[in-house]
Amino acid sequence: MDGQNTHAVFNKGPVVVFRWRNEAGWPVEYVSDNVREVLGYDAEAFRTQALSYGDIVMPDDAPRVASEVAEASTRGLVSFEHEPYRVRHGDGSARWLHDFTHVIRDAHGQATHFVGYIFDITRRIEAEAEARELERRLLHAQKLESLGLLAGGIAHDFNNVLTGMLGQLGLARRLVPEASAPVLAYLDQLEQLAEHAAGLTNQLLAYSGKGSFVVEPIDLNALLAEMAGMIKVVVSRPEAIVHLLAPSCRHRRRSHAASASGN
Repeated sequence: MDGQNTHAVFNKGPVVVFRWRNEAGWPVEYVSDNVREVLGYDAEAFRTQALSYGDIVMPDDAPRVASEVAEASTRGLVSFEHEPYRVRHGDGSARWLHDFTHVIRDAHGQATHFVGYIFDITRRIEAEAEARELERRLLHAQKLESLGLLAGGIAHDFNNVLTGMLGQLGLARRLVPEASAPVLAYLDQLEQLAEHAAGLTNQLLAYSGKGSFVVEPIDLNALLAEMAGMIKVVVSRPEAIVHLLAPSCRHRRRSHAASASGN
């Protein structure tokens, strides 16, 4: 293939050929005409020095690119490949590039120019990022599944313990004389706390797929009164709980976890 045909290939294909000077900003001495199709800039803007290659390298990546160029120059390398970096396309978007560069040196071994080719690898980088994100989501889903299984197992065992506690409380209530009102009140509170804990374990069971949710009306006044009775146990004596309940509080629908079958 002669030089003219070689020139035509690079002017029409996806690979852009550059010749840069080893100076600040990497001024461009030559760039193939297809730079407009690939990067969105006129080749003439580079050739006339109106635009240098350093002008289009993204600021976050520019220090690393410069460091790789300096290292290759001082180590006496004949050629090198950059790690993928981003440039600003003519439309303002960021594009990832693969960059292979050959170093041209003078008689003293000093790097004077660089000749290389670049091509857009944005789609590959984005596909790899999407694959990593998909893998992250899959791992997250697996962790949630494992947590659900663990929560279901713990809730199942804890529910059995609470069932035993409620049974013992029922027996204790039978043995306490009716005259012992304070003791019966404490037993009532313990029973309410145990039932509340059972409700929480049922929620865990529902979360793990071993239970179900039930939506039913609830009397808010009754719920608040129930909660206040449990709170009194932990409130210091000088403090008082004041109830400000509506005379006829509407029922609200509440979703709660039902007991799992088999528990």
